[in-house]
Amino acid sequence: MPLKPRLLVMALVFWPWLIIVLELIVIWLATAWGCTISSRGPETCMVLGHDIGERLYPLWSVGFQLVYSLFWVVPGIILWVAIEIIAAKRKQNS
Repeated sequence: MPLKPRLLVMALVFWPWLIIVLELIVIWLATAWGCTISSRGPETCMVLGHDIGERLYPLWSVGFQLVYSLFWVVPGIILWVAIEIIAAKRKQNS
């Protein structure tokens, strides 16, 4: 399979993990600024004079998102490997 279709397939399979990585970067940056993210509710988080605690609050659920993403990514990887094997066998027979 050429590179561009492979990149498209990778994006389709791994998009949940790409979002989670971005969320983890935001969590790391917020923690570096001294903010806490918990399921207790929004906590005050002052960054550059703005309270972003309300916006950070949904990030407490990243662990759940990671687990639920497995329901998308694992079957996607299995399907991708099957397609690659079939394509390799067709190419070999040609």
